[in-house]
Amino acid sequence: MKQIIFSLAVFLALCHAQPLFASGGSPYSRYGIGEPTSFMSTRSEGMGETGLALVTDGYINLFNPAALAHIGRTRMAVDFQYNGYAMNDGTQNTFLSSGNFKNFTIAFPVYHPSNITFSIGLSPFSKIAYSIVDQKTSGSYSYSEGYDGSGGLTDAQFSLSVSPVNNLFLGAATHYIFGTLRSRHTLEFTSNSYYSTETDRAINADGFAFTLGGIYTGIDKAFGFSEKKNLNLGFTFFTGGSLTADDLTTENYITQKDTSANASGTIKIPFGVGFGAAYLLDERIILTGDVQYNDWSNYTEFGTHPAQLKNSTRLGVGAEFMRTHNAASPYFDDITYRVGAYMNASQLEINGTAINEYFVTVGMSYPISYAAKLDIGLEYGIRGTTADGLLRENIIRMTVSFSASALMFIPPETE
Repeated sequence: MKQIIFSLAVFLALCHAQPLFASGGSPYSRYGIGEPTSFMSTRSEGMGETGLALVTDGYINLFNPAALAHIGRTRMAVDFQYNGYAMNDGTQNTFLSSGNFKNFTIAFPVYHPSNITFSIGLSPFSKIAYSIVDQKTSGSYSYSEGYDGSGGLTDAQFSLSVSPVNNLFLGAATHYIFGTLRSRHTLEFTSNSYYSTETDRAINADGFAFTLGGIYTGIDKAFGFSEKKNLNLGFTFFTGGSLTADDLTTENYITQKDTSANASGTIKIPFGVGFGAAYLLDERIILTGDVQYNDWSNYTEFGTHPAQLKNSTRLGVGAEFMRTHNAASPYFDDITYRVGAYMNASQLEINGTAINEYFVTVGMSYPISYAAKLDIGLEYGIRGTTADGLLRENIIRMTVSFSASALMFIPPETE
């Protein structure tokens, strides 16, 4: 219990160390729908954001609906994430931070013999949070040009898993994606001879997308390579979707002559695929590896593809260690430890330069009771570069998750 209190104290200290808490984000969230989230669970975050092929009780997997199959009791998970960005453009440094709700999900096992489990949840799909001010001089006058944005998309997810035959688990998820993407452009002059201007754009969008997933457990035993089921393989396919979008742009010239323009169209979210493996080295060690690909080159916004977006690929590896499975062991022996790393060739290419990410991760899981646990995941990494007038970010993320289970709903057993 002391370690739980210590970890929470560290988390709260990080949150309150910066006066800009909950006020900042990455300028790289300026493009498209913003910065896409990639959150499977706090458990996965500590394992290099991997786990597409993990099928275990006690965790709700937001990326692969097939992984819900082994949840034995009604389970609830709540996640909160802190983000810190140390930014460097080659000449100046700054630090921004934010705290955000990450996920709330409930999973209900419906029928144990066929591993039918249903879940419903709410989590961010993308995030926009940036503020850029550029001081300029032209001739005899000076002015500042500003760009800022906020908002993002939210994902209401409805998932179902089933096991039609032994060792094979299938799942499907429906995503209702909705939200507001807001951006603002300002010009402010130091001289009264010129009028300041402001352009405010708000895009309201909503629509549906789907995920199909599958996991096969013990494929090494099925092919005769092992006497035990040690190796799992998993896959996901995200269909993408077309969101109905309304664009309201307001221009203010500070002369009481505001103008506005309305437009309707679509935002096309592209498809993505993922493949994962999980290997049970022994009863206490799990190794994982995932690869994910997203076709951002086909993203369009009102029929236009932003030049800065390209296809993205993420590669990650991770491991989980549990010291013992003995219920009578000391508390500290029941803590689970995680470590991992991932590389993300992101969807951004600016000024001809790819914006890549490199992260290392760690995590821990603290049992609170038989039915509840506290998970903590920590990521540290680098994104971008100071070359070509760009920005390098040193990023720290800390996610805290509380999850608990109860026999709120008892599924029927076989007769």
